[in-house]
Amino acid sequence: MVAGETLAWLRLNYRCRLDTTATYLAIDASKIWVVAEVDRTPIFRFEYLYEAESVPHSHIHVHGERGVLSHLLSKTGHAVPHDMSALHLPTGGSRFRPDLEDVIQFLLEECKFDAVAGWRERVHAARAEWRATQVRAATRAMAAEAAAELRRIGYTVTPPEDGHPEAGARARYAW
Repeated sequence: MVAGETLAWLRLNYRCRLDTTATYLAIDASKIWVVAEVDRTPIFRFEYLYEAESVPHSHIHVHGERGVLSHLLSKTGHAVPHDMSALHLPTGGSRFRPDLEDVIQFLLEECKFDAVAGWRERVHAARAEWRATQVRAATRAMAAEAAAELRRIGYTVTPPEDGHPEAGARARYAW
């Protein structure tokens, strides 16, 4: 490989909306695709769909072939056993899904793509911000559990006069 040669590129697509409280910006859908330059086809797709019902909200598609997997899927009656990219590999649901920084670090460290000086500090800072945002959102979605854990580690937490809000079904059960 020649340093600086373009082998793949990232395709990013984020669709946003206000959250249910109309206070915070929320991701409605996101797609992070690693696309091969040679034939312009995806290699990996990291996707998130807030409104997902029949697939995991957060999932990865791997565009590759594995003979034994095709064999197993054909035995189970899967609709497209020969296409591994049709599988939705779950990645932790709405709150605990991979972020763009995870994908960037994967490409630089695991796949050995070229990096610019200072990339690690920028990725760490952005990831810390993302995770802090997700913790706040998860806390709002499951306030009673957050309060209980804070009490367990020594914080004083006073619930609202009308009690904790009910934990959202999506936060508790969504795939």
